[in-house]
Amino acid sequence: MAEFTVHGYTFIRSGECVQCGACGCERDGCPHFAYKQGVPYCKIYNRRDAYCNTCGMTHQGCIDYPDNPWIGRVRDGGCGFTFERADEGSMDELPFLYGQNWYRGG
Repeated sequence: MAEFTVHGYTFIRSGECVQCGACGCERDGCPHFAYKQGVPYCKIYNRRDAYCNTCGMTHQGCIDYPDNPWIGRVRDGGCGFTFERADEGSMDELPFLYGQNWYRGG
């Protein structure tokens, strides 16, 4: 579990990465992102905290992603991570989501 504060709300993230590529790897042409039998995966997933000579940095962004519940892949259930408010309030009460139902898992 990890804790993130975004727009003044603190959230607790739980779950695990399903290597969906929504972190930008697919879109940004990351050399470590590939497909195996049509399923996206990260070739360095188990070493993503190590320094990468190709990218010139660690993949800390991959480790921290997603950092908020407003990301579309999180809301539509395509991400392996879920968020709950640390103050135990309802996700549907968040002002940024008025008029939109929150994804509750399936």
